Amino acid sequence: MYNHFWGLKKELYASEGKTLNYNACSQQLTILKKEIEWLKEIARRIVMPNWSAIEASFLRQSHAQQLGELAASLARLNSWSQKSVIRELVPILLSESLLYVSLIQQKSEINNVELNQLQDLLQNWINVWDKSMEITDIASVASTWSQRVLEMSGLLASESMSA
Repeated sequence: MYNHFWGLKKELYASEGKTLNYNACSQQLTILKKEIEWLKEIARRIVMPNWSAIEASFLRQSHAQQLGELAASLARLNSWSQKSVIRELVPILLSESLLYVSLIQQKSEINNVELNQLQDLLQNWINVWDKSMEITDIASVASTWSQRVLEMSGLLASESMSA
C-alpha cells in the first residue's frame, strides 16, 4: 500500500503540483478496504508491524507456544507466497519468522541445529525476495518447515493426549 500511495502522491505532484496528506490517503484506504477483500484480511493482520509489541507478546508465551506461533507464521508464508495479491507482504512474514527464530534461539540454552538452518534459510529469502525467484519453492519449503517446527513444539502431541 505504501508504494500505491507513494505513486499517487508523485503522480498528483507531477500533474498538479499538489500532494496527498495523511487524511486523504487514509480516506482512500478506507474505500479500498471496502472494495478489495484481501485488503480487509491484511488490515487485520499486519500493515505496519509494531515489532516491539510483537516481540513482547511472543516472549510471554511458553516455549511450545512460541514454536507453534513460528509454525503458524511459516504456514502463512506458504499460503501468502502463492497469492499474488498478498505476495507483497511476504517480506513482513519473513521478518516476523526470523524474529521468532531469533527470540527462540536467544531464550534456549541449547543450540538447535534445525532452528539454525531455518534462521539461515529465512535470512537468505529476505535477501533475495525482491529478485526473480521460484515462489513455489519457497512456499513448499515453508510448508515443510511449518510442519517440522510444529512437531518440535509438541503441541500436537499435547492435544492428542488430552483428547
